[in-house]
Formats: sequence, structure tokens, C-alpha cells
Amino acid sequence: MQESDIEALTLSRHRCLQADMHDREGAGRILEEHGYQVTHARDRFLEITGHDALTSPEKVAALLVTAGYPPTMLKVEEEDLEAFFFRTINKRGGVS
Repeated sequence: MQESDIEALTLSRHRCLQADMHDREGAGRILEEHGYQVTHARDRFLEITGHDALTSPEKVAALLVTAGYPPTMLKVEEEDLEAFFFRTINKRGGVS
């Protein structure tokens, strides 16, 4: 496997910044107003995607705290290889 193949594989894996706080709705609005892509993950936390969120989670934390939505949890999460493999196979119709 060439280095470019490994890099492509790494970039294909799902990565997000997971954040939780007491008011997810309000925090989600603030984040979206500042250009972040936000989804509500199974009513447990927010998933924030995009290069800035992943490379500078401290900026997201500062924004949330300043806006009055201090995070109770904040972590960068990367899909493991097993989950990536199954997601890729399911997309291609390989597993029923």
C-alpha cells in the first residue's frame, strides 16, 4: 500500500468533534451561526464537523463558553477501521 493510499484511507474515515452541554439546541444554533456543521447524534451529544472544529476544538470550546453554553464533554472522535470497513461495504451493497 502506497503512502497516498494510506492518506486517502485516513481522510475517508468519519471524524467529528463530539460535544455535550445542558442546552444542545441553543449551542447548536450558536455553532451554526458561526459556520460550523452540526448534527444531533442520537440525542446524546452534538457532532460538529469541518476542518476548523477538528483542528481547533479549543476555539469551539471558547465560543460555547462565551455564548453561555459551556461544554460538559468535548472530544475529537475518529471512526475506527472496523466501523469504516463495515460502512464502506454497506454503501457498496456487500452486506445484507
